[in-house]
Amino acid sequence: MLHNVGRRMPRVVSASRASCSSDDAVRVLPARRLLARAARSTTTTTTTNMTTTATRSFATKPPTQPPPPPPPSSSSPQAPNPAGRGPGNDGRSFRGQMLESINARMAREQAERAKLAQTRQTSAGTRNTATTFMLLFVGVACYFLGTKTPRDPDPASTLPLAATRPPRHHTSRAELEAAWADFVAIVGEDNVSTNPDDIRGHAISDWSSHQDDDLAADRDGPVHPKMPFCVLYPGSTDDVSRIMHVCHTRRIPVTGYSGGTSLEGNFAPTRGGVPGLGWEALNETLAELGLFFPPDPGPGAQIGGMIGTGCSGTNAYRYGTMRDWVLALTVVLADGTVVRTRQRPRKSAAGYDLTRLLVGSEGTLGLVTEATLKLAVRPPETSRVWTGDVAVPISRLPEAIEAAQADLAAAGLAGTIVGHVGDGNFHTIVLYDHPAQRPAAEEFVHRMVKRAIALEGTVTGEHGVGLVKRDYLPHELGEETVAAMRKIKAAFDPLCLLNCDKVVRMQKPKPGEVAEW
Repeated sequence: MLHNVGRRMPRVVSASRASCSSDDAVRVLPARRLLARAARSTTTTTTTNMTTTATRSFATKPPTQPPPPPPPSSSSPQAPNPAGRGPGNDGRSFRGQMLESINARMAREQAERAKLAQTRQTSAGTRNTATTFMLLFVGVACYFLGTKTPRDPDPASTLPLAATRPPRHHTSRAELEAAWADFVAIVGEDNVSTNPDDIRGHAISDWSSHQDDDLAADRDGPVHPKMPFCVLYPGSTDDVSRIMHVCHTRRIPVTGYSGGTSLEGNFAPTRGGVPGLGWEALNETLAELGLFFPPDPGPGAQIGGMIGTGCSGTNAYRYGTMRDWVLALTVVLADGTVVRTRQRPRKSAAGYDLTRLLVGSEGTLGLVTEATLKLAVRPPETSRVWTGDVAVPISRLPEAIEAAQADLAAAGLAGTIVGHVGDGNFHTIVLYDHPAQRPAAEEFVHRMVKRAIALEGTVTGEHGVGLVKRDYLPHELGEETVAAMRKIKAAFDPLCLLNCDKVVRMQKPKPGEVAEW
């Protein structure tokens, strides 16, 4: 029995150890409350059974029991409680320790959840920022590649007004001042003028029937924004080419200027920006050689402007118009490219006739810097002269003149009619004293133009289209023809830098801007 009892005693110790192990398991995993309770219940039952067995085995001689521990006092520390039952070394029960452990574990878990949520929120913001920058980078890259990749050309043969977009020009003060430095480097400071009087002289003309009220009221005050920024005086084709290269790079509009005798606002500035030899001086030089240049549009006109408008003059009936006397041209295009239209032979079938295309283009397709002209033998002088702007077939000229005279009288306006009878072209000079009479004069001209078209004539015989007559072209030529002209303009000058808004509109007019037909 003693032997058997000796063997069973370790089982009691083992039970205590198992109980301690179970208690340790509960402490390690306090969140699993049900498992911990089940473990404690099983361990307690096992320990009780084994203790009972041991008591029965030692009925004849009970085992020696160790003396009970002294009662705890406040001054002495408590003995450790390895079984985990009863008060601990700090006076807390096992249940209290377990609850405290569970609470601590839950607090740690809540702290970890809060930290994880904050990390996720920060990560989401970082991801959003990174995504935004990535999309921005891709957009910039696509835009850059798009500007470098040539677009497919517009397959249409014409450019209707409805399909146009307003030109974008850079005419801010800072941009123009930066361009001024480039101009000075090209032609020198003496050939770049920003003098207000010089600028007004190249923007306003008493000859012109086009009068901008803003510019007309600007003769004495500060320079109006519609005025040119400066006036340049280039000395060669290379100078003009370099100037146009600067303007093309900076998107600055340019208005070519010749003699300033235009009647239709051909050189009037429309978008700010930057605005030769006269035929009379040329003929004075040629007279010594027994030659002369036949076109004679009027005093003060210069060769460049005569080419731009395709002028004629009183000699047109016998000698023809400007197109008949220009053999070849050197032209600077909008981007600074220099082209020569043809060689000197009078007859040539080499390609398109760019010479005749550019004559009469009013500086909208290119700037003429050189011209090869035909000359005629000077005729003997005579005192018998017939001097005589719309034009009609000569057979209809009397009808047109009589109708214009009757309309002039009915409008209560003073005026006279002169013209080039030889080519059916007559000019009506309308006089008025008060600005209030100007609307009546404009309405008279409007009716005269309508009659010319009705008589199979033209809205302008030699003065060009400019700003005044551009809205009459669709009625004379048709919308499709004007759209084809607009396509040509866009091909030569896609940025609309050269004399923009002249001859054909390059953007839709404002409401009420075009007179009703």
